[in-house]
Amino acid sequence: MTTETSDRPGLDEQYLTASNSSNLTLNPDRVCAPTHLIAAALSSNPMADALNRLSSEWARARKPRKATEAEILTRANELPKFKGKADVKRARVEALMTYNRELRSRAHGLRGWVPALSLLVEQAQKRGWDVDAMSPALYHWLQAVCPVCDGRKDMVISGSPCLGAQQCRYCGGSGRWPTPPGAVDAQTWLNRCSRVATSGRGALVRGAAIFG
Repeated sequence: MTTETSDRPGLDEQYLTASNSSNLTLNPDRVCAPTHLIAAALSSNPMADALNRLSSEWARARKPRKATEAEILTRANELPKFKGKADVKRARVEALMTYNRELRSRAHGLRGWVPALSLLVEQAQKRGWDVDAMSPALYHWLQAVCPVCDGRKDMVISGSPCLGAQQCRYCGGSGRWPTPPGAVDAQTWLNRCSRVATSGRGALVRGAAIFG
């Protein structure tokens, strides 16, 4: 799921806000939530529709909590000693694996997950992609932020909210976790579907702003 980096919300962020808005009153004099929803409907394609619904659900879904430093240290003291010391490294790995497993489980439980995955599998079968890689590909599109640095690109100093000088080893300082094996072609196609729909939606929203 792509995002804008400027201070002003991009079209995708504005669409997500609109799709979660409780005020759907159409105002012909200005761009508002219904404007984005109407533009999305007019510029859509099946895969883009599915991705929009899925990302909207994910944006408002409750995410799992990461283990605190105290919890990690407690777990480390419960594990067998490593070279005579508490195995903090293993405890951190366990905590990260648990967090990732819960995060993935919640994504798979979204109502929009199965419809989006079904469309992606159809494309995989047509294009000769590895069908088994489509679930990881879709999850990566939805949740590409590195789970270790949370997209901040640098490691966090232990016990502190501050970033350290060390680049995140897991994502290589990109802020995104690596694309799953066999998912590159699917990722490219998903991004293109989303980008084309966003471009069409943007043209319609800009038209509404000009002629409203």
